Amino acid sequence: MLPNNPAAFVISLFYFVAVLSTVEVLRHWFKLSPFTGRRLTILGLTHSAFFLPPLFKDWQWFVLAPAVFALLYLTSGGVRGLFHRRASVFGAVYIFLSLILLFYLFWEPKLRPFAVAGLLVLGWGDTLAAAVGRRFGVHKYYIYDEEKSWEGTLAMFVGAWGTLVWTASNQLDLAGDQLIAYVTLTAAFAALLEAISIRRTDNLIVPVGTAFLLFYLVQTNIPSAQITLLITGVIGSFLVAVVAYLLKALDEGGVAGAVLVGTFIYTFGGWNWIPALLIFFTTSSLLTVWSKNKQRAKRETGDTARGIDQVLANGGIGAALAVLSFLNVLEPHLLFVGFLGSIAGVTADTWSTEIGMALEGKPRMIFSRRQVPPGTSGAVSTAGLWGAFAGSLVIALSGLILFVIGGFNWRITLVSTLAVLAAGFLGSVIDSLLGAKLQVTYYCDYCLKETEQRVHTCGCRTRPIKGLTWMDNNLVNFLASLSATAVAMALFGMFA
Repeated sequence: MLPNNPAAFVISLFYFVAVLSTVEVLRHWFKLSPFTGRRLTILGLTHSAFFLPPLFKDWQWFVLAPAVFALLYLTSGGVRGLFHRRASVFGAVYIFLSLILLFYLFWEPKLRPFAVAGLLVLGWGDTLAAAVGRRFGVHKYYIYDEEKSWEGTLAMFVGAWGTLVWTASNQLDLAGDQLIAYVTLTAAFAALLEAISIRRTDNLIVPVGTAFLLFYLVQTNIPSAQITLLITGVIGSFLVAVVAYLLKALDEGGVAGAVLVGTFIYTFGGWNWIPALLIFFTTSSLLTVWSKNKQRAKRETGDTARGIDQVLANGGIGAALAVLSFLNVLEPHLLFVGFLGSIAGVTADTWSTEIGMALEGKPRMIFSRRQVPPGTSGAVSTAGLWGAFAGSLVIALSGLILFVIGGFNWRITLVSTLAVLAAGFLGSVIDSLLGAKLQVTYYCDYCLKETEQRVHTCGCRTRPIKGLTWMDNNLVNFLASLSATAVAMALFGMFA
């Protein structure tokens, strides 16, 4: 029978109503928990990718039913519920959005298996991860303020791997080494996306990210050597992150962020992008520990372990530049100089803060020149400024060595090195400017102290007293890194 759009639309509406109502009936009859109800809902909605698309002739008709239900959920709960921690009902909205987006992009019959694979990975992989994490999750880690477990993340990988093996072998005709390589890499990526997602957004980013990576691997027919490079990036980043975790330089969420950043930079940038990243991470971690030991009684910044938000703020720009370099969006050397500029910026800022605090100088606010305690956002000291220059210089010199190894002429080498040095120092200054004018500052009424923390080290919740409430230290670091990147690329473009 030929597809009939109006009839198929009615069938789609009936299918979604049947899934949602059946779950509610089962919950009522068998006293199922909300957790079980959510899992059944996800499985029912994601499996619509199998049955519904073949009924339609045009994708415009197919997306109508998911759009109707997404709007119904939004109307009943409000758009703000999408970002509310406890609004689990809005997880269904993300699934409907996934259906719309994936089948808009992969509507052709030969492309539909990619959409199906992404949605089934969410259905089975995420369900297995949630069940195992809930029942056996002992080793916890935190992404922002949400609790996850390594057991659940491992279960996500296993569930995604099994689902992708079935889908890829039956619908994409992959086999042998190609099947194992593509599936393993995609399953690892899906597990990573699930690990770093919050507020039920895994219902959107896991299926979409999984489908796109699998499509990219199949369409570009990447050879086994490139797949080996990708897997090496994951394993190498994970091992470095685990060592950092054991040394308390990263927390559990920071490990996930480090794997994500390290993998992207190594895989898409190459080995020569790694030294500057390792220099930043190693020296910054050692300086943080040294500074904390010297300022243990006075320090307000809490644990030295970096979380995922800090890792992404410091390395996210670099990872994005590596991908742009791989795709040849801009001239590769220009992007590499921008990358070194971003790393120089975050290195200069970290060295400035830690050295300034450890040496107990007399920091002053960058605008008012008012003397403030060490570590205050927006304050600078002589020791801190020299620390910023030294941190930027170290990254610039690492770049100089790489430029010489790469065989660049003396003019390109000199301009690149000076651009990185200047960008790193200016990035640190921009960080101080943003910290002084825009970064939120809180006040602890119990300790009578200003702090950057929403919950002070004493355990009391603080209140904002100045700055923008959404402009925290991590966002300031990200913007400073972005500024350093722009300065480095602009200087190189002007004088190279």
